[in-house]
Amino acid sequence: DALLAIERFGTSKIRTTADLEGVGTLGFRGEALPSIASVSKFRLQSQAEAHQGVEITIQGGRLRDVVSRELPKGTRIRVGSLFFNVPARKKFLRTANTELGHVKTLLQDFAAAYPTRRFTLVSEGQELACYPPVQGFSERVSELRLISGKPIHVSYQAGMGEEELQVNGVISQAISSVSSSSRLRLLVNGRSVRDRLLLRAVREGFGSFLKPGKYPTGVLSLSVPPKVVDVNVHPQKSEVRFRDPQLVFAAVVESIAEAIGSHSLSPQVIGGAPQVTGEAATASLDDAQSIQTRAPFRPSTSAAFSGTAVAERAHLTPQFSVTPAVPSSTPVEVATQQFSLNDNLELEGQSAPVSASLCEARYLGQVMNLYLLFEHDFQLVIVDMHAAHERVTFFRLKTQYLDGAIQSQGLLVPETIELGCEDLQRFDSVCDSLVHLGLDCERFGDNAIIVRSLPAMLGNLSAETLLRDLLSVPEWGNPNVVIDKAIDASLARLACHRSVRSGRQLGAEEAYSLVEALEQAEASSFCPHGRPVLIRLSEAELEAQFGRTQF
Repeated sequence: DALLAIERFGTSKIRTTADLEGVGTLGFRGEALPSIASVSKFRLQSQAEAHQGVEITIQGGRLRDVVSRELPKGTRIRVGSLFFNVPARKKFLRTANTELGHVKTLLQDFAAAYPTRRFTLVSEGQELACYPPVQGFSERVSELRLISGKPIHVSYQAGMGEEELQVNGVISQAISSVSSSSRLRLLVNGRSVRDRLLLRAVREGFGSFLKPGKYPTGVLSLSVPPKVVDVNVHPQKSEVRFRDPQLVFAAVVESIAEAIGSHSLSPQVIGGAPQVTGEAATASLDDAQSIQTRAPFRPSTSAAFSGTAVAERAHLTPQFSVTPAVPSSTPVEVATQQFSLNDNLELEGQSAPVSASLCEARYLGQVMNLYLLFEHDFQLVIVDMHAAHERVTFFRLKTQYLDGAIQSQGLLVPETIELGCEDLQRFDSVCDSLVHLGLDCERFGDNAIIVRSLPAMLGNLSAETLLRDLLSVPEWGNPNVVIDKAIDASLARLACHRSVRSGRQLGAEEAYSLVEALEQAEASSFCPHGRPVLIRLSEAELEAQFGRTQF
């Protein structure tokens, strides 16, 4: 078997042509070992139970020695002097540090894909990385230290024919995003890939939270039936093709949006980072075609918070003088929605779930004309009032927008746009959808489109810019995504301008009214631009700052 392993195609997993449609292993043609052995000094040691061990030595593809010897159980392969016999290929290698960086990245990808395995990296006799076996995917990602700050846990399941599609991930919040996608590792069935479809889906899932050109960090892992993905489309197997890319795209978008939406300040939990599981994370991909067309949330009821419960909370307010309140002309109003959250959510560093609302915390006052201070359960909670009001206002505007049909705004002068053949074909396939999105447009001659109206929310946008953006959506996308992103961006700008700003003095009643409204908003842990709404300092963290305890 050891001699057979280094023969080309000797370990091929392919027996029939049908096997190519369901490759479930990282390799399948039986070429890896012989290829590596042909350009290196190669040694294979193997010992099966109750058998004598064998050692094979190969140099540059030539078998040098085969000996029997006592060896520990298992198989060990050593590859040295890579490309020693192919100088033309060796000169294309980068510096030692660059190549070491590639190896380290690959090792981290394998470690994330297979958390129950041990991985160790040694260079020049020095151990650079060691990832011991762990039980869970999240624990492994934490070891890789790809994420700064509190992570977002993604857990999503959906039916895919007779089998199941799963999306698991641990990714950073939008505030910790970076300019390169290299720190967002993508895995498909345990294989490390760099896939444009998945990268785009992650960005779409974040929506307006993520700034243009930014990417979260962390690991996102997909498990799909092998028969629906083709892994043999790139020499390095770093790209894959899905049989139904739109279904996969929609599932990733939904999983990210759902995970972000679960970061809400509900009356049951303050600032947790829940991992969505169970029914809340399960959906049928029979509805996948509509996943991209529906909005992240659709409230069913409305309510106004005017601070009427403040009298009941009088004992929570401090007895010392706080920042004087400026009378507000209207109470904070917000549409509400009930979210099904995991009943066993836990705060970081605590073993028991926290069942508390910021409305039950003690309001301490306002500092620096911007930050609201609350005390609860040995925690100091600092709320950015502008970011909080921005989230509330955005939620209210989006609710009003979703409760009615998309309003169109007619152009004073209809705009004619000339398009190429591909764009015209794309327009013909999506023109009905564009009408439902508030765009009144149709063919005008052989190579042009005439636009008579735009969505009212986007009335200040160039008709040509919007139409070309819509027609540039890839085959896995949907024009509704572009509309939703543009509308969200407009709503975010409106919310920003309509929200209270630094310098406005809030009293206790207004502060409680604001956080009460905030707790009802979707994704209330972040403002519409992805910045955090609040931060929490535990008693231990404060004591560490004063040297009372070792934090």
